[in-house]
Amino acid sequence: MKISIAMATYNGAQYLEAQLQSFVDQTRPPDELIITDDCSTDGTADIVYEFAKTAPFEVVFCRNEKNLGYCGNFNAALMQTTGDLVFLSDQDDVWFPEKIAYIAEVAERNPEMLVVMNDAALTDGGLNEVGLTKIGQIRSAGAVGILSAYPRGAAGPRQLAGKNSGWIGRKTGGWAGAAVLPSSRIQ
Repeated sequence: MKISIAMATYNGAQYLEAQLQSFVDQTRPPDELIITDDCSTDGTADIVYEFAKTAPFEVVFCRNEKNLGYCGNFNAALMQTTGDLVFLSDQDDVWFPEKIAYIAEVAERNPEMLVVMNDAALTDGGLNEVGLTKIGQIRSAGAVGILSAYPRGAAGPRQLAGKNSGWIGRKTGGWAGAAVLPSSRIQ
């Protein structure tokens, strides 16, 4: 199974190195990392270029010609992925080392799933947990989940990205085959 990560960046230099290192530290590394940058004016591009020189997987970096906004920038990254399983990554996340391996295992055991979602432990700027989880916050607001990875196939995010620039912000809980994974296993 080929694993892709689609990452959208915008002035993320302050946090980007920690997230990129968390990709390297995965027990199951990705096969490709697609990063689209939304016209950053800080050192984001320099960090990515340096990282790409030594990354143990393919890194593709593209700068948008004009600012596309959050969803548009993610859509640009998604359109370039080639993996069978596609992960979405914000620039300021830090993943637990087993995230990719665990979600890939869930996806392989459950090929009928369309979406695999996971919870995330929320932290402060020093990566200290603050006692909240992403899904806990989303549920308290009346929504149902967050998208983490999507097996390529039927109407997946890559296909949706080309048709609907707001797909990321839509609820995914009504989609058949969704799995929500506890934050104790992955972030």
